[in-house]
Amino acid sequence: GSLSYYILWYLRYKNIIIISINSKIKKDLVKIGFSQKKIFVLSDCHGNKTNSYEDGINKYLDLKNKKDKMKIGYFGKIAPNKGSEILKELILQYGGELEFNIYSRNKNIFKGLDCKFKKVEHKNVFREMLKMDILLYVTKLDEENNHAKYTSPLKIYEYISTLRPILYM
Repeated sequence: GSLSYYILWYLRYKNIIIISINSKIKKDLVKIGFSQKKIFVLSDCHGNKTNSYEDGINKYLDLKNKKDKMKIGYFGKIAPNKGSEILKELILQYGGELEFNIYSRNKNIFKGLDCKFKKVEHKNVFREMLKMDILLYVTKLDEENNHAKYTSPLKIYEYISTLRPILYM
């Protein structure tokens, strides 16, 4: 809102260095007058208690011998600017063969499709990720391969920490 604008306006005139979580935000800051030389991009990520490498290897071996439907997990907001059309197409095409588990607040967007919805608190997300065979990361990148405005690719770090295969679309 307006308060954010005034804070940013004030900070433009200070001798500070800014760490941005993605290049899209960096571009926005440059557009409103911040010096590009004083803005650095470091993706933000936070740690999870990861499982051991042995757990990851055992999970792959289990996948090889699996007889049930493979569990595909998607965690996060569902929106057009975050690749919801890609997710919808995958569910429509493979919903009968794969078990799609969608963990999101806005569950009504895919009502009637062959997938399961669940809402969980963030503190329990890692535990739910470990129940999946494959984690799905969908995104809609712009012409310069940037994520949607104000999107941080944190989810990929959470996915990596599970030692599960990640399908990036």
